[in-house]
Amino acid sequence: MKKNKSTLLKVSVFAAVTFVATLGILISCEKQEILPTSEMQSRSAATPPEILQDFPTIEICGTVMSKKLLIFQKKIVGSAFVFNDRKYLYVHAIANEAYKFHNAYLYAGMKDEVPMTSGNDPDFKAFEHKIENAGFSTFRTFKIRLDRLNGSMAIGLMLELKPQAGSEEGLIELRSWAQGYSIGVHEGQKGMLFAYKKGICLFEQPAELSDEIE
Repeated sequence: MKKNKSTLLKVSVFAAVTFVATLGILISCEKQEILPTSEMQSRSAATPPEILQDFPTIEICGTVMSKKLLIFQKKIVGSAFVFNDRKYLYVHAIANEAYKFHNAYLYAGMKDEVPMTSGNDPDFKAFEHKIENAGFSTFRTFKIRLDRLNGSMAIGLMLELKPQAGSEEGLIELRSWAQGYSIGVHEGQKGMLFAYKKGICLFEQPAELSDEIE
């Protein structure tokens, strides 16, 4: 009888040890399965809520860059957000409540290849990407294929905008640039560029691309 109890005790101990070891393996596997994906990373507390609202289905690679939109290089009239998924670069501008955007011009490329006028100011109307005569809106969005861009680039964003009715600035059309370092020579009309580096998704895979540009 004692021998049977001893054997039973040994079997019970072995079963308990086996159960604990198996549970440890399962927990370890579970931890591996819930490692953050690029989707979870991009939707962290650092991601601007405007992006989550306006681009709910975009898988953002890396982080979202935020830039102030300035007139005369000092007054803030809105914000610009720059990010990419596996296929496209997005530049999304949002105006403050007092303004609405009209025309928009975007340069993305090498910093020494920005189109310039004969007076050595940025020739924004010669920028490759533009939204013109589309009416007035509180936002403007550019969507550009990544395979047309380098991994690191200079970006220049200029928006023409008007104050809302009743503003002390009247209804004159103003020029706003996304904050960066100055280019050009004329005070108050200078352009700005800023550097952007393509965000990398954790699990890169070949992307199917179209010729869609907005």
